[in-house]
Parts: sequence; structure tokens; C-alpha cells
Amino acid sequence: MKRLFSLLLICCFLQVHAQQNKSTADIVAAQTLAKRVVPQYAAAIQFQKIEHCAIDSFFINWQNNQLIVKGSNVNAMAAGLNYYLKNTCLANVSWYRNEGVTVPQKMPVLDKAIGLKARCNERFFLNYCTFGYTMPWWGWQDWQWFIDWMALNGINMPLAITGQEAIWYKVWKKFGLTDEQIRGFFTGPAYLPWHRMANIDRWEGPLPMHWINSQLALQKKIVQREKELGMKPVLPAFAGHVPQALTTIYPKAKIHSLGEWGDFSKQYESYFLDPFDSLFKPIQKAYLEEQTKLLGTSHIYGADPFNEVTPPSWEPKYLASVANTIYESMLQTDPKAEWLQMSWIFYYQRKQWTDERIKAFLTAVPQGKMTLLDYYCDNTEIWKFTDAFYGQPYIWCYLGKILAAIP
Repeated sequence: MKRLFSLLLICCFLQVHAQQNKSTADIVAAQTLAKRVVPQYAAAIQFQKIEHCAIDSFFINWQNNQLIVKGSNVNAMAAGLNYYLKNTCLANVSWYRNEGVTVPQKMPVLDKAIGLKARCNERFFLNYCTFGYTMPWWGWQDWQWFIDWMALNGINMPLAITGQEAIWYKVWKKFGLTDEQIRGFFTGPAYLPWHRMANIDRWEGPLPMHWINSQLALQKKIVQREKELGMKPVLPAFAGHVPQALTTIYPKAKIHSLGEWGDFSKQYESYFLDPFDSLFKPIQKAYLEEQTKLLGTSHIYGADPFNEVTPPSWEPKYLASVANTIYESMLQTDPKAEWLQMSWIFYYQRKQWTDERIKAFLTAVPQGKMTLLDYYCDNTEIWKFTDAFYGQPYIWCYLGKILAAIP
């Protein structure tokens, strides 16, 4: 009995110690963010942790010539700071670091205390295409500022897909492909989002090795900083997209062309490994193990089979088996795995993705283990015509558009 009591005391002590370390880490991360964003005010900002708060919340007030920012975590603290900058300093923090932040020379006094709670727990940001516009050319200074901007705006679930080609390079090497076959499979940097979504292969490739390595080094910094600021980076998982060259090593593998996309010629078509094939789960395992070793995991994985392409079969039973196998293959490496899936395909190919097919695909994954991104809600809310995604949780998204005047 005494031994049991002692073990309970030790467990309680370790839990309290862990909570104290987390609180300290959150405060340090918030202070460091303030020094990067508004260095002229940083010394007059004090961050404090609100313990045992079920909903992300912040509370700001002015005391002893200091701005006191209390938050349930570092992400909430950052949002509290941004509220002060926007509403008291009338300052805008852009996601472009070169624009900087213009604030009054004298730090304005907060005239009344403010407290706010988050409206939702998961606050997702970015999509695959974003990584093919200006992001391919960003260095760490750009990313560091951008991640700070995300924290200031309460983002806690960012898509984090930079540098995955270095991991795939190692995986495809394990499965017998040569350097030339692997790098030739990848597109050029600006087209990688559409390669990652299994739309095109090889276009403007091969991808240089120095690019592959430099992007992995950058991704390590990105993921580490996002975690420091209370975020859960959404990392990729294997959804079936494979190099065509794999057929030369595994001639009996069930590998299908996904057909034409975007008027690219046949030589740039992408290929899909049938989830029923015995290679599927070993590839998923190899990829997730390598990725976790290099980057850790938040247990949330982005996987998007058949994005704007044609599946090998439209039979509901086949689509259900694909979804189930992808999810089960994640579980073999990460028992806590959750799948994040774009719902864009259900809008873009609405004629093909009938209600019966959508339901078969979504309900093949246990309820609550697949989250849908309703990406285009400013135009069409897909949840409304899919019976709220047949019970799977979803995130309401806004897909912003920039309109240019034509002279």
C-alpha cells in the first residue's frame, strides 16, 4: 500500500512538473514572438498562462505601465497580443515580412480589460496550391515571419508539406528506384503542389538534389517553430501516388494511370498503386516512420487520393475499400492517426462523385477519424448536400480569390 501511495505521489509530481515546464515554454515562446514582431514594445509586455482552461482564451489588461497578456496557451497569448496591436495600436501585421509593423512611438495604454474565447478548437490554414506560388522561393526569414503571423491570428492547424520530397527520396530508394528515376518523378519546384496531389509527374523536372535537401532542412525549422507556437502541423501521408518506374521492379504490382489532367500530355500522367496491392502498406509504413523520425508527428495526416483525376473504379465498394485501406495503413505506424481530407473533389467532379460514392468513401473510415476540409464555402458549402459529410467532422473554410481589374 505504501509503495502504491509513493508511486501515486511520484506520478502527481511528474504531471505537475510537466505542466510547469509547458507553461514556462509557452511564456518564453510568446515573449520571443513579441521581440520579433514588435521589439520596441516587447519589454513592456508580460505574458502569463491561464491554467485549466477548456477553450482557447485570452485576457488582456494594462497594469503598472505594462500590457498583461494572459492566455490558455501560447497560441492564445499570441492572439491576445494581436488584438491589442489591431484595436489599440491600429497596427496591421501583414504576412509579408518586408512590410514590417508600424506602431505608435509611445506604447498606447489599453483603456479597458478585454477577454475573448475561441469559437472553434481547430483553426486550419493553407492549401496545397499555396506552396506552388511564392512559397517555393521563401527562405527561413520569410517562413519565420509567416508562422508568427499565423500564431497572431490564432491558427493552430497549418498544412506543413514543405520538403517531403527528401523523405520520399529515401523511401523510393528503399524500394529499389535509382537516383535518376526518383528525381525524374518529381516536377520542378513551382509545380510540386500538383505533383503532391497526384495530378502530374515529371513536368519541369528532374528536381535537383540540392533543392531536395535544402527544403527538408527548411521544413525541420518550420515544424519546430509551429509546434513552439502551439500548432499541430498537418504532415503528409501516402495516398497511393507512385512513380511509374516502380513497375520495372514490381511488374505484378497493381499500378494504374490516373489519366489526363489539365491538358498535359500522356507522358506527364500520374500513377496510383491500388490499396489492395501488398506494396501499399509497406510504403505507407516506410514513409510515416521516416517522416516521424525526422519531424515528429501531431498525429494528423493529409491524404488526398483522386484529386481532380479518375479513380481506377467508380464502384462505391471499391472507393470504400480505398478509404479504409489508406486509414488502416496509417494506423499500423501511428495508432493515434487522424486523416485530413480535402472535399474539393466532391465539388469539382460533382457529376462523378454521386451521393452514393461520397457516402461509401467517407463512412469507410471510423467516425471522427477523418476530418473534411470544406474548402470552398464562400462559393459552395459541400456539407449541405452531403448530409454533413455523413457524420464525419468538417472544417468550414474560405478560399480567398484575388480579382484583377481588366483595363
